[in-house]
Amino acid sequence: MRRRLAPGQPTRQLLRDLAVCVSLANLLWLEPWRLALDIRWNPFFFTRSTQVHLFSVTGGVVLTAMILWGGLVATRSYARFRGIGIGAFLLLSAIAANTLRTQIPALSTPNLVAVVGVPGLSAMAALILAVMSLALMFRLELLVRSFRVVLIMFGPFALYTFFQAGEAALSELTLPQDRASEPLAAPRPGPRVVLVLFDEMDRTHLALHTAAGAGMLPALAAVAAQGVDFQAALAPAGARTLISLPSITTGRTVIESEPDGPQDVQIRFSNGEKAHWSESPNFFRTARSEGVDVFLAGWFIPYCRLFASDLSSCTWRSAYPARPESFTQSMSLYARLFWRSIPALNRISLWAGWRRPEFPGLAWHMESLREVHARALQGAPDPKYRLVFLHYPVPHLSPDFQGDLIQNQILADGALGELREAMKASGVWDSTALVVMSDHGYRALPGTRRPTLIVKPPLSTTPVAVSREVKLERVYDLVLGLLRGQVQTPADVVTVMAGTQ
Repeated sequence: MRRRLAPGQPTRQLLRDLAVCVSLANLLWLEPWRLALDIRWNPFFFTRSTQVHLFSVTGGVVLTAMILWGGLVATRSYARFRGIGIGAFLLLSAIAANTLRTQIPALSTPNLVAVVGVPGLSAMAALILAVMSLALMFRLELLVRSFRVVLIMFGPFALYTFFQAGEAALSELTLPQDRASEPLAAPRPGPRVVLVLFDEMDRTHLALHTAAGAGMLPALAAVAAQGVDFQAALAPAGARTLISLPSITTGRTVIESEPDGPQDVQIRFSNGEKAHWSESPNFFRTARSEGVDVFLAGWFIPYCRLFASDLSSCTWRSAYPARPESFTQSMSLYARLFWRSIPALNRISLWAGWRRPEFPGLAWHMESLREVHARALQGAPDPKYRLVFLHYPVPHLSPDFQGDLIQNQILADGALGELREAMKASGVWDSTALVVMSDHGYRALPGTRRPTLIVKPPLSTTPVAVSREVKLERVYDLVLGLLRGQVQTPADVVTVMAGTQ
């Protein structure tokens, strides 16, 4: 029998119902919100000015709230739906509570296991289940009212997320275009430097074990045979690209670095001074001021946005797959995130084979490698660019840390070999100074990890191995010294990197 709603239902009750539906919908969408609102990382996405990934989450919350409202009306209008409605409400509230838990690192399953162990976590889960079961049997109305009160308390949080979405959409509109400056009208002749940076290449893992024994990868070995192999290079503490790259390009030790707003990175030097990376003196800016055309191809760092005025040619690849550009793409992406909100279902579905783990970052990573390398093959052999800076995404694993380290090392070495052959074919190999390095060692391994640093000065044919520790920050002085013709021999390289010049 249909139960009629009382005419003139109090406004207060209506507002409470709306608050419950919107709040519950918003909590169910917390994982998509987390992904869409991570505006700290805006500098590391391409400039697209596409806010659909934000508006789609807002639309998803509103649509979910409307569905919940419809269910609430149906439950109150038809008595036979009451049991179904109460069950659905409690189930969705439990999922929302678990979604909220997953947003708090201290309450994640691995952290809880680390604190109380598997038996302790199992006991906690059993206790919660027992309390909920008793409440369902003996205090159902109280349980429903309690959930409603909690959801009403979280109502303002929904307004906060909507406000954040609007703020993030506006911030994306302010992102500058990624365009390098024009080549210099009157570049100065002089020595040229090609710096090849392989992300996370570990010095202690350059050996390729074959049937003939262990030896350095072939292209790296060929470069080392003509230059200086620094076997104990030191990266800045932290083993992070956003620490090492600012240190290398500015010549000053950076101890903290975080994205600051939609278009820059704030860094803090070891003396406590804070600055924006784009505004700090760097070898790109110094080289251009001295009449050098600078060519850059890289990934992860938005080089063309940070240093546009310092570069004559620039391309970069975002570290992460491009954000969705349509409502359908957004819904396809965000719908998969709901698996993470249902307790244990994410792991059970993988274990049972209902779905396979998805690693979209791996395909994007390999595409980035191909694009960076294609650009590198254009810039490295071109004599008009006296400073060529190449930042490869290998042997770093993909952004979701999937891949094979040894295979990625081989890919990096193969890319270096092709660059070497291209420079030989264009006749610039012997006269070009080549710096092969990494930003830090392989951070997944314990102990002191050594970044790669091999330097071939122009016209050098003598191999030199250096076992003393040298800091990567000295590469700043090395690059400028090579460009100015002040560093010409392996001995000069050692002197500059040792900090005695």
